[in-house]
Amino acid sequence: MPPSRVLKHNSIWDLPAVLEAFRSAGIKERHVYRIWSSLLRHPDIAWTDIPEIPKAAVSVLEEQSTRLTSSVLNCQQSVGADTTKLLIQLQDGMQVEAVVMHYDTSGTRKL
Repeated sequence: MPPSRVLKHNSIWDLPAVLEAFRSAGIKERHVYRIWSSLLRHPDIAWTDIPEIPKAAVSVLEEQSTRLTSSVLNCQQSVGADTTKLLIQLQDGMQVEAVVMHYDTSGTRKL
């Protein structure tokens, strides 16, 4: 069995991981929801610019969290545009290939 993967940063959207990090640092969990709200409205906001969060929370976020833990390296769409193939690189360098199949579920498609 291969060794367990150890990742440097957790996603800010990983609620159990962020709550555990905040609890360990003595930070109230209500700040997680304030952070999420700010990120949804301002995706590029710096941790330090999020209003009304303690400095300890900023420190935890800088040390343990990231907004994105993976990136799309390649995207190919089929000729009929009904299938998209993605090559995704994870934060540890491993790559995953995913295929997204688009379906018309409206029932209005004519054959």
